[in-house]
Amino acid sequence: MTAFSVHKRMWTGKAIIKSYVRKGIVMVTKTVKVINKQGMHMRPASVLASEMKKFPGCVVNLQIGDKIIKTSSVMQIMAAGLKYGTEVKIDAEGANEEMALDKAVELFETGFGEKQGS
Repeated sequence: MTAFSVHKRMWTGKAIIKSYVRKGIVMVTKTVKVINKQGMHMRPASVLASEMKKFPGCVVNLQIGDKIIKTSSVMQIMAAGLKYGTEVKIDAEGANEEMALDKAVELFETGFGEKQGS
């Protein structure tokens, strides 16, 4: 595992987005929570994967503990078993990384368009 150095911090109003430098490549990251009552089942996993594929040249991963999940893989997202309330770190690296990170964060914070009733 490569050591990261903090490059910059930016307050967005809801959380701090951090940029890291790894082997000369800048990467942005943000931590969010799963707000979907049923967790990350097939539909939200599919929405996330399809939206992240709209950013070619950018690799977006989810990190839960020591697990790294590729957002381009619906099966990896579902296999991670992300339940309601799970804290997820989103990393984006490459072309349009900040836009990709913003979109991923938006999807998590809006519950992937699902109604969030009790």
